[in-house]
Amino acid sequence: MKQTFCTLAFLFYAGFVFAQDTANPADTTKFWKTGGQIGLSFSQVSLTNWAAGGENSLSTNGLLRLTAVYTKDRSVWDSYILAGYGFSKQGDRNFIKNDDRMELFSKYGYQAGKTWYYTAVINFRSQFTPGYSNPYEQVTRISDFFSPAYLTASLGMDYKPNEFFSVFISPATLKMTVVNDDSLSAAGAYGVDSLKTFRGEGGGFVKVIFKKDNLIKNVNLSTTLDLFSNYFNNPEKIDVNWEVFIAMKVTKLLTVTLNTQLLYDYDIRFADENDPLILEDKVQFKEVFGLGLAYSY
Repeated sequence: MKQTFCTLAFLFYAGFVFAQDTANPADTTKFWKTGGQIGLSFSQVSLTNWAAGGENSLSTNGLLRLTAVYTKDRSVWDSYILAGYGFSKQGDRNFIKNDDRMELFSKYGYQAGKTWYYTAVINFRSQFTPGYSNPYEQVTRISDFFSPAYLTASLGMDYKPNEFFSVFISPATLKMTVVNDDSLSAAGAYGVDSLKTFRGEGGGFVKVIFKKDNLIKNVNLSTTLDLFSNYFNNPEKIDVNWEVFIAMKVTKLLTVTLNTQLLYDYDIRFADENDPLILEDKVQFKEVFGLGLAYSY
């Protein structure tokens, strides 16, 4: 029930944001700038009596990104919704997911100077379906819908010298980690105390955004860097989330995409390769490369 409710809320938010410029076109068109990208990429290998060996395989990935920017007088409201999902199959094994993410971001700024804005930011991240330590056997669940989920609320100043680059600096940020799954909560996963479903942290936050269409001909680049420091628990340990998305247009609908994400969170622990009883933080890295259909507007 909770998953259904949150999914409906996610879709309602998307509909609300992007309905604004159609509710009363005569009044809002000049204030709203909306856009987005829908992409689907896939690969397939089929082998029959192939002497060199190998396995049949199938892989597909989908990506949805919607953006909206409202500008009026000294106010700027910038929002985006990002959803990605993919799965693959090797030989006779079960289908497993290779990408799973949802993110909502909203930033409101009120101009304080030529390039500075008083700013409030809300950011939410989670995933759609369960994840397993061994995805083929699906025995030990290590993540799920809202397990974890991250909600960040910040107040600060945004430096925005142009429309494609900004640096948000917040000395007052609340970061909330939610682990809604009972078994993961009992294990104290993702830094949440055992048997608790929620953890709050207060600290400083920096978000850098660079988004440039046609950086070079037919190549779009978008990258974000998030840095968070907990004032009250090892403030020198900075959590990092760095994402890069590159889209290279081959034809009107055919596009090559590259999406990478680097994470370093001191509250996410992994078992040591030599001693599974020892848990340690590690760099996480994900890369999704695709050639497929994409539509931008």
